[in-house]
Amino acid sequence: PQHAERLEDHVNNQIQTVQESHRLSYILDEADAFVKNIGKLHEQTTIRQLREIIKRCRDIGERLRRLEKVKATAESRRLLEAVEEIRNQANILLNEHRKRGDAIWESKIQSLDDVQSLAIESRLLEQIFAGEDIDVESFRLIGNVLENLKRHWIELLNNEAFSTPELESLIRDRKTETQALIDEEDELPWDIDELYRLLEESIMSERKRLANEWMRKNVEIINLGSNDPMQLQNQLRKIKNAPAFLSDTQRSKIKSVIESLNRKLDSLEVEGLLARFKSLPIEQQIRFLSEAQRLVKGSQKP
Repeated sequence: PQHAERLEDHVNNQIQTVQESHRLSYILDEADAFVKNIGKLHEQTTIRQLREIIKRCRDIGERLRRLEKVKATAESRRLLEAVEEIRNQANILLNEHRKRGDAIWESKIQSLDDVQSLAIESRLLEQIFAGEDIDVESFRLIGNVLENLKRHWIELLNNEAFSTPELESLIRDRKTETQALIDEEDELPWDIDELYRLLEESIMSERKRLANEWMRKNVEIINLGSNDPMQLQNQLRKIKNAPAFLSDTQRSKIKSVIESLNRKLDSLEVEGLLARFKSLPIEQQIRFLSEAQRLVKGSQKP
């Protein structure tokens, strides 16, 4: 009986040893697979994913520490250090995400470039904070407002066909459109009125630059002392097609220059009339010649 009992104890010990060996091997395999699967954390890893990774690191780390108390090896130490490093990276990235979220609430908008970069950042944060109900809704709203503002800014900045009063009316309409995205309880990092005031200032400044450049290239170069009728007529044609973004003062100056050019062409008599005729579209030239021919024939009848 004693021999049988010793044999049974030996068998049980062997079974426990094998089971423990399998258990330890499983812990090491699980930790190794986890470390290889995670690799290097990406900066766009979501907060939900980071929290799950931190939880897994804590669980696997605890099992590895228990294993080391039983049977410490170089492999268990390597894996424990790797898991702790992943956990540390995840915590750092989690803090960085929160700082990025705080930064957008403290941001300042001073140009279209700011609007474009913050619109991109808000969409990234919307993805990063997915599952964080309050935060993700805030970043979604911020993204919607910024994308509206960006679209309006580009649309109105690049449209030179509007007069200043028309542009001012359009800006008011676009601001109302953006304000409709916001409920009373919603909060934004910036004031909508202030954003569209900045938009208007920026666009008006660009229109002023374009207007000054156009005047410099088309009006300030005009030589009223010239006796070349074709040159004078070409200059007259150009400034008659003045763009809508010129100021009232600039338009008044153009009107004065047009009057001066017409007086100069009148003083050139036949040459001036010929220059005016040549500057007409070909269809008008044909109609003018046909009418002149008809009048001549009519005057020749007995």
